[in-house]
Amino acid sequence: MFKEYFSIAWRSVVAHKIRALLTTLGVVIGVSSVILLLSLGNSAKAEAANQIRAIGSNLIIVRVTDRNGVLPTIWLDELKDSGKLAAYSEIISGNTSYVVNGQNFDVSVSGVNQDYGFVSSLELTKGRFLSQIDIDNNLPVVVIGPKVAEKLFPLKDAIGETMVIQGVQFRVIGILTERGTNFNGDLDATAYIPIDFAGTLYPYRLNSKTYYLASETEDTVATSMRKIESYLTSVLPSANEFNVFSQSQILGVMNTLMGLLTTLLAGIASISLIVGGIGIMNIMLVTV
Repeated sequence: MFKEYFSIAWRSVVAHKIRALLTTLGVVIGVSSVILLLSLGNSAKAEAANQIRAIGSNLIIVRVTDRNGVLPTIWLDELKDSGKLAAYSEIISGNTSYVVNGQNFDVSVSGVNQDYGFVSSLELTKGRFLSQIDIDNNLPVVVIGPKVAEKLFPLKDAIGETMVIQGVQFRVIGILTERGTNFNGDLDATAYIPIDFAGTLYPYRLNSKTYYLASETEDTVATSMRKIESYLTSVLPSANEFNVFSQSQILGVMNTLMGLLTTLLAGIASISLIVGGIGIMNIMLVTV
């Protein structure tokens, strides 16, 4: 019986080669779309994970709303002296804009200390990063991303040149390597200046503090986070005033979100494949 059915089907396929080809093509496209969407989702997930890991698995990020100015950095020095932290940097962020060839070019400006380069795993192609002397003396020096150097100094070496930020002249002392973009934006359109200078240029940012902390090892991240949370709870009026999270937590959230997105895309493609398959089956049954 099955042999007879197969023979009838085969004769129908041979007799209608174009129809058989189009049917096969529909199935191939449907299956390929599912595989492609799954691959794209997994690739995006892996890329996001690599970008986060590149910053460092021992990184801790602290965001604090310090309306009353009760948060001196001495608590971080004590934590560093205890051996739990390798380095830390407070960050004050702002923006500045330039007109390059008739188009606006936005640069993210961050005030940091001398340890920020280590904490964020920054690498330079030329020059140097901010030093302790630069920070202590609040010198008008700046380290810039490669896109800033390309846009503002296209025909000459940017090292030693002057860059104006919020009306203040800064001397370029370093150029970072290319890092691309991530969830924080274009990492190559950045500029780093001494922390106190940033506080002067962007005073409205002083009540919202961000700290990047490098734990001594990945194993001490959890202990360091507990100490930080305990201290902030003791000096701030509400737990809603601060957030403490690690790179591993960020990676976990990203993996969850990307997993949901991949599942959603695969589900949509699968539904399309099923609907298309039912249509193909219906045509085959009618014509066989």
